[in-house]
Amino acid sequence: MRGILPGTKGGAHQQHPESNIFWSRRTMTPSSERNYRYKYAQVLALVLSAWAVQMASAAGPLEVIDAAGKLKAKEEVNRFVQKRLKATERAGLVIVGSAGSKGSGKSTLLNKLFDTDFGIGRALGPHARPQGGVALCAAGGGGLVCVDYDAVGTGTEEAGTNGKFLALTTKLADAILLNLWSSDVGRNVPYNSLALQAIFQEQLHAEGSPKTLLLVVVHDHPEEEAGDRTKEAVLEVLETVWASLPRTEEKADAELTDFFDVEMAFLPHPRYRPEEYERALEGLRNRFLDLDLLSARHSKRVDRETFPATLAAFWNEIKARDFVVLPSQGELLATHQIELQHGKALATVEGKLGMWRATSERGRVVGGFGEIAAKLYTSALEEFDRATQPFAASPLRVRKHKELEGVLARGVNDLVRKQLGNLQAQGLKRFKAALLQFVGKEDREDLENEAQRGMEEWFAENAEKVVVPVVAGAGSYEKALSDFVNQLTDYAHKWPQSPAYNVQAMKKLETGAKKKKGKASWGATFQLVSLLRTPGDGALQGFATYQAGPVQFLMGLQNDRDLPESRLEGKAPPLLRIQPKVAFDVDL
Repeated sequence: MRGILPGTKGGAHQQHPESNIFWSRRTMTPSSERNYRYKYAQVLALVLSAWAVQMASAAGPLEVIDAAGKLKAKEEVNRFVQKRLKATERAGLVIVGSAGSKGSGKSTLLNKLFDTDFGIGRALGPHARPQGGVALCAAGGGGLVCVDYDAVGTGTEEAGTNGKFLALTTKLADAILLNLWSSDVGRNVPYNSLALQAIFQEQLHAEGSPKTLLLVVVHDHPEEEAGDRTKEAVLEVLETVWASLPRTEEKADAELTDFFDVEMAFLPHPRYRPEEYERALEGLRNRFLDLDLLSARHSKRVDRETFPATLAAFWNEIKARDFVVLPSQGELLATHQIELQHGKALATVEGKLGMWRATSERGRVVGGFGEIAAKLYTSALEEFDRATQPFAASPLRVRKHKELEGVLARGVNDLVRKQLGNLQAQGLKRFKAALLQFVGKEDREDLENEAQRGMEEWFAENAEKVVVPVVAGAGSYEKALSDFVNQLTDYAHKWPQSPAYNVQAMKKLETGAKKKKGKASWGATFQLVSLLRTPGDGALQGFATYQAGPVQFLMGLQNDRDLPESRLEGKAPPLLRIQPKVAFDVDL
């Protein structure tokens, strides 16, 4: 791009937009230069837009429906059809859909069979899609379209959305590849049952639709296992799901084979039996070589020209439904038992955690917490797994196990933090009490350092009994120990300047000034207390004191009314009363 746009660092000579000769930018007027810049920007934008469209259309799969159920614009779908589906003599499209749980190899199988480039895994590969959605990919340009979807989840709650994705696949596809792991054959795998229900329901209620080829692909099929027994087990599952579907009176006696041509294929493990895997894959690939045969028997009559409109019409009709996938009796039983056992385990866990939490709130440490908390953690999870073992394939069991594990981990972690905090508070209180004893001593600093080391050892010893190594995040006390050491160091540094230290030091100083260490002292004080009393009425009282050395003289004056008895007898009260007192002060 260098040297094209005036004003850039392309040199003094630029190519004129209206000629093939070089021109000097000094010959341009400001107005013409602005016009040229504007025209150039328009052309560049158109070129970049066309390049982006071409690159997008030549890229991998097109996600036509995202996880939220939003349909791609009809123009983009039409551009995909025009660019990727080249014109052939066959006007109708041959559409192959894929079904199976996440991780069952459905995208990988499509890529190997039809040379598509669907993303493998949610976050891997250049064309990986986010979780949830439906994508299309053209295979070879001969009118073959592959439909792949990514489930929004594996539980019963997400069955409605996944069911709509599978309903669209069934409505479009001439053939559906149902992917199963050999280890899942004969087992109650809820997601497989829900997927079959969605596929069967859509085909059952379709009016005038030809049969759909249902090709069951069993992955990692062991060499020693007979294929006939696997076929019987798979057919039994298909018939069981078919029989559980609600249907109208007209179709009450409808058979599975009235709506589907069921075939099976077995793929060995690609890593341990690579040669057998490639041969089985080649045989499966040959099944789709004759597109005319597949189209004649199973075509849904979707042609290239009307494909965008047909896709939009199908999805809008399916999206508007209240799509309900009924769980089987086995799934209902599994859900009941899993929820029941989860509730029991949760009640036990919450009860224990509540008791320990109350103790911690009072500033105390639960004795042997690390050991008893670890026992609760392992026993609660093991008991739940043991009680729900018959439903090991249920996604609900996995989710409830994680929920219980999360409650335990959060509760134990919280209690460990609180009790380590309680230990810090207790240790700091002990440290403060120890420092009070060292005030005034000549080796005070050495005693304080020794006390700090002792408290650190005390904390580490007790903290080790609090942590729970089996719980993630609750098996270490190093951070709490480091904080505790910082608290002790900070307090010891500020202690000599604190009011408490000064008061304690003053007390020590006063005690040392009164006596020498190891010597007793005593003293005596003699007091004379006198009361001067005059006859008459009144309420004036007073005292006079005298002190000379250890001898004190106190005098009081009382001028109250005389007693009635004294008056009757004509006696006058004594003028002066003197009372001696001796006080002893003994300091041991």
